[in-house]
Amino acid sequence: MQYQVVYDIQQIGYPGWWIFGVGFLFACFGTIFFLLRDSAFMNAIFDLGGPARRIIVPLFLVFFGLLWVFIGCLNYAHFANLRNIARNENVDVAEGKVTQFVPMPYEGHANETFVVNGHRFAYSEYDETTGFHHTQSHGGPMREGLQVRITYVGDAITKLEIAR
Repeated sequence: MQYQVVYDIQQIGYPGWWIFGVGFLFACFGTIFFLLRDSAFMNAIFDLGGPARRIIVPLFLVFFGLLWVFIGCLNYAHFANLRNIARNENVDVAEGKVTQFVPMPYEGHANETFVVNGHRFAYSEYDETTGFHHTQSHGGPMREGLQVRITYVGDAITKLEIAR
């Protein structure tokens, strides 16, 4: 049987770079607000109130931004580890027809789930660190009865191939 590769973790970049960007933006704005907290310009634009708020609000923005950067680092580390495991071929393979397919609703709030050859898979469009996560409601290829070969590590799909 001929298979077409639809997803391969070895062939994509980390999809969550935006997490770092959001974190750096918050940290930069917080730093600028902190450094300029007593300037007339900042007080005219942002009425932060008393002296305590002029310190607390910018520091909150900095720490919130750094928290996002930290979360981005954790997500990237998970993604890179998954890619490394797949590269070293420490993977399992499930081949067969997709059964018990339950699509994720367009709004989210539930995982897309299905079973292939006795192995249950679940993922969400909103989790970018666990390998394949392109749900049917957002244009993904999975559907009931589809013949697939899935390479996976734990519960993460590292390679998805669909029969032609």
